[in-house]
Formats: sequence, structure tokens, C-alpha cells
Amino acid sequence: IEPRVFPDDLWICLFKPGFAISTAEAYGAYVRLAADCKRGTETDTRWGNLRNDLEAAVLPKYLFLGLLKDWLKEQSETLYALMSGSGSTVFAIVPSQADGETLQGRFRAQFGEQTWSAVCTLNPNENDWIGKQDVANW
Repeated sequence: IEPRVFPDDLWICLFKPGFAISTAEAYGAYVRLAADCKRGTETDTRWGNLRNDLEAAVLPKYLFLGLLKDWLKEQSETLYALMSGSGSTVFAIVPSQADGETLQGRFRAQFGEQTWSAVCTLNPNENDWIGKQDVANW
């Protein structure tokens, strides 16, 4: 894992289907992959090369996630799409909140309401957190 610095003006759309993926299951499948399949497909972006090595272990079993990622990559608003961690959330980076809301609406029209989704600022500052005092007291 390597940190990436993204511009403050970008937004992210999160899409989480109604199923979870056990992290242990994802890593177990990863361990069973052939050595030459353990490196995810790298995409060169303006933020550096990005990839998720767990996609090769997860996407063959959870076909919807691959379909979702491919669909997101085809949308004009999407700058980049990737599975988050061990899944099942898939995200798309978009240029603006309006782009994110357009993408979210198109997704719901095509795939329905079974998948939770949210549009968020990619780099929230301290003032963007609603109820941050409550979170600090958890």
C-alpha cells in the first residue's frame, strides 16, 4: 500500500452491493492464485500507477463487482474506478459533485436500488465532517 495525494477538488462515488466479502476469504483466494496472477492490473493515472492486487482473487467469484467496475470505467464522468480493499465496495473518482450525482443517478436507473451508493468529497477537510464531535466520542 502506498499513499497517493489527490487534488482537493475531486469527488468519489462509492457503490456497495448488498453483500459483503470476508477479508479472510479474499486473502485466502489471493494466496491460492498463481504467482503471475498476484499483481493487479496497473493503470497509469495523473496520481501515479494505481492497482488493487485483490481484484484477481475476488472478481472471478463476485461477477457483479467486475461488471460494476467495467460499467463505471465506461462512464464519461469517471476518471478512475477500482475495487476498494478486499471489496465489496467499488469506487469511481469524478471531477465534481454534480458529475458524481449524475453517475449515481444513472447507476440507480440501470441497476436499481439494491446497491448502496454515496457521493463524497475525496479529500474532506475538518469542516466537511458532520457530527465530527460525535464520532470523536465513540
